[in-house]
Amino acid sequence: MPAIAQDPADSGDDEAVNLTQLLALKPGEHTSRSTVVRATRRGYYAFGTSHLRAFDLLGMSVVERNDTTRDALIVYPQIFPLEKLDIPTRDPFGAMPAMRRLIEDPSLVMGSRDYQYGDPFRQIHWKSTAHTSRLQTKVCEHTSDPTVMILLNVTTLIHDWHGTDVERFEWAISVAGSIAAWAHDTGCTVGLSSNGCAPNMPEAIRVKPKRAPNQLSRLMESLAVLTSFTALYFDLYLLSEQRHVPFGATMIVVTPLLTPEIEASLRRLHMLGKRIILIDTDYTATGLGDLPFLAYHVPPAADAVFRRKVEIALRQAA
Repeated sequence: MPAIAQDPADSGDDEAVNLTQLLALKPGEHTSRSTVVRATRRGYYAFGTSHLRAFDLLGMSVVERNDTTRDALIVYPQIFPLEKLDIPTRDPFGAMPAMRRLIEDPSLVMGSRDYQYGDPFRQIHWKSTAHTSRLQTKVCEHTSDPTVMILLNVTTLIHDWHGTDVERFEWAISVAGSIAAWAHDTGCTVGLSSNGCAPNMPEAIRVKPKRAPNQLSRLMESLAVLTSFTALYFDLYLLSEQRHVPFGATMIVVTPLLTPEIEASLRRLHMLGKRIILIDTDYTATGLGDLPFLAYHVPPAADAVFRRKVEIALRQAA
C-alpha cells in the first residue's frame, strides 16, 4: 500500500515515501497490517492513493484496485513547560484584569435592549433592530475567565525574498504552542492568530478564543499546518487584527523578529489601552527593557538548533 507523506514547508519529491507490503493469503483468509510512524517533525502529512494488486500463485489471474480514500497525519509542534523557556510559572504574564472583575463577553450574546447614547457601534444588534424597527444593542453575558489571544509572527528575516530562518521559525511555533497549552491548562479562554498561511488557505490563520474541550486541539492543529508564507507584514497585521481580538483580552505577541515598525505598532496599541505582552524569540534581543509593557526574551534552545541542523545535514546527505 503506497503512501505519500508531504510536509507543507518542504514539498519536494524527496518527501515521498512508498509503503509496500507483500503477503500470501489462503482461500477465505483475511489479515491486517499496521505501520509504526515516528513523528520527528511538525507538519501536515497527506497519504496518497492506495493501490491493491491480487493475483494467484501462477500469475494467471490478476485483479487491481485503487483506493482513493484520502487521509492525513498531523504532527503537533513540540511543547515545553514554561520553566524550560525561562518564563516564571507563577503569574508569568502578570495579573490579568479579567481575573479580578467581571466583563462582558462579546461572543456570548443573551439578548438585546434599546439603544442608548454612547453604546459602541459594533454592539448594535442588527437582527433585533430589523425585527423591532428600533435600534437595539446586544446584551452579552458576563465572564470572569481571563482571555488570552496569541499573535504569532512567521517572518524571520527583514525581507521576504531572503527566505526563512527555519530554526527561529520552528522555535517561535513551539513557544506559541507552549503558551497556548499553559493558558488552556490554567483555565484561560485562549485564541490564536498569525500572519502565516496554511496549504490551500490563502488567508491568515485565526482561531477565535473559546472555552471548549477541543479548543487546544484546534490550536495545535493550526500551528501544525502553519507555513512561513506571509499574508501581511506583521506591523500592519497587528493593527488590522484588533477587530478580531475580544474586548479586555491579553494579547501575547510571539515574534522571531522585532523591527522598528513592529515596535511602533506595539507602542501604538499600548497607548490605545491594549494589554500587550511581548515574547521575543530571536537569538539576541536589545532594548526590551525600554518597552512600556511586559516583554520576555526566549531565544532558541541550543540543543533544538543543533538537532535541527543534524536533521538537515542527514537529509542533504541522503
